[in-house]
Amino acid sequence: MFCGLTLRYHKTINSKAATYGGVRRHMKISVIPEQVAETLDAENHFIVREVFDVHLSDQGFELSTRSVSPYRKDYISDDDSDEDSACYGAFIDQELVGKIELNSTWNDLASIEHIVVSHTHRGKGVAHSLIEFAKKWALSRQLLGIRLETQTNNV
Repeated sequence: MFCGLTLRYHKTINSKAATYGGVRRHMKISVIPEQVAETLDAENHFIVREVFDVHLSDQGFELSTRSVSPYRKDYISDDDSDEDSACYGAFIDQELVGKIELNSTWNDLASIEHIVVSHTHRGKGVAHSLIEFAKKWALSRQLLGIRLETQTNNV
């Protein structure tokens, strides 16, 4: 888990040292061209073993999980970038390990369009750091909140 992220004028965030697999490393998040992130787009898949079932009750929405026959889910990157869209990469030891694409919406929200973490760095806090970055990005633009759409197979 990363602490002490700060938004800097030149759109780079440096974290304090964190431990990855017993090794202390630094993560840097900075703006990147979408073409740089294409290697991560190839890793934007996973095996679905469970899905969410969404139920409406008197208390609101409830989620339960249900096992399914395993299948591979691939996400294809959308090359139609919005002019308000920005792509940020997460780097550890100069290696691109994650990306997040953000834009502002018409109703003053930040929208997370894509978030991808390399298979070798999943479960190590990269996505958490990217979400924290998105929060600071939204606050710096005085946006009211963050929107993220997902699917029921992202369990």
